[in-house]
Amino acid sequence: MTPRAGWRLAFAAALAAIFVIALLPTGSGGALFPHADKLQHALVFGVLWVIGARAGYRPGWVLAAGLLAYGIAIELAQGLTTYRDASAADVLADLAGIALAAWWLRRRAT
Repeated sequence: MTPRAGWRLAFAAALAAIFVIALLPTGSGGALFPHADKLQHALVFGVLWVIGARAGYRPGWVLAAGLLAYGIAIELAQGLTTYRDASAADVLADLAGIALAAWWLRRRAT
């Protein structure tokens, strides 16, 4: 298996795992601080960006658009459940994570 194939496998596995986790009922435990889930969204989508970039998915704007569409799909799926809500703020947090990861990788490359 080539390194790129390994990254692509990791990317596909991460996408599948995140979709399943996103549709699980939320726990009853309290968050560490208000809107902590937005930080989780940004972190997860930033990591997805890095894995996707390492997997060779280019150009970057196509990867970003795909991940943003994936985030929207998750929110729409959550809106179809009786125990989760769709949130535009979550999609904005996803976008922030993608943008920060793209900036970080570009800065690292220079």
